[in-house]
Amino acid sequence: MTLREAMDRLDDRCSALEALVQKRQAKEDQNPEVIVPRVLIVEDAPVYRQAFKEHLHAHFPSLAIDEARSAEEALQKISKTSPPDFMFIDIRLPEADGLQLTQKIKKDFPRIRIAMLTGYDFPEYRRAASQYGADRYFVKDSLEWKEIEEFVQSIPDNNQ
Repeated sequence: MTLREAMDRLDDRCSALEALVQKRQAKEDQNPEVIVPRVLIVEDAPVYRQAFKEHLHAHFPSLAIDEARSAEEALQKISKTSPPDFMFIDIRLPEADGLQLTQKIKKDFPRIRIAMLTGYDFPEYRRAASQYGADRYFVKDSLEWKEIEEFVQSIPDNNQ
């Protein structure tokens, strides 16, 4: 093959590559950026937090899942990044309880959907959770994944 033939082939390949890049760019321009729903799990028990995260990811692989061990860590994560779409918060946390955390988050970020996640199925806790702004109340020992799925699917679609 002569040098001229090699240069012609290279030009042909560059043209084909440029056409491919333009085609992909046009396709990306037609499809707006997909926004991945974000969730923050606030739970001080590491074993439960990890198990819940794994189950949530198994049911909703497209979720961006973050976690926090305490109310303080949760508030730091919310303030440093864009707020999550929804949160699962344990009622009993170190430093501040989940009800106080819920009240603060709802005051500063009213669009975040919050589900209390607790081992305590007391009517007074349910009432308090509702008064402090929680959207749902789940009891760990009787957790039904169908209810979790309904809660997650109730989040408005950010892509519309």
